[in-house]
Amino acid sequence: LALHANAGWTITQGSDDAHSLFWGAQAEYELVPNLTLMGEVFGRDDGRVGATTGLRWVTDQGRIDVDLLAGRQIDQGRAMAVTLGVTIRR
Repeated sequence: LALHANAGWTITQGSDDAHSLFWGAQAEYELVPNLTLMGEVFGRDDGRVGATTGLRWVTDQGRIDVDLLAGRQIDQGRAMAVTLGVTIRR
C-alpha cells in the first residue's frame, strides 16, 4: 500500500476565480504482481471535489504502465470522465 498527498496553486486566466488552492491524495494497492488498484480524491479551496479510481497494469519488465481510470472531475463542466494513460520508460 502506498499513499501520496500533494497541494499546489492553480492560475486560470479569464476566470472569475483565477487563483485557487488545489489539493489531492492517492492510495495505490498492488492486487497481484504488475496490477495495482488506484484511488484518488482531489479538490479546490472553493469546495469543488473530484475522485477517480482505476487500475494500473505494468508490463515489459516495468518499462510500460497502462492506466485506466474513471471518476468525477471538477473542471470543464463535465461531471464524469474516463482516462487512459500510458507511461513508457527507456
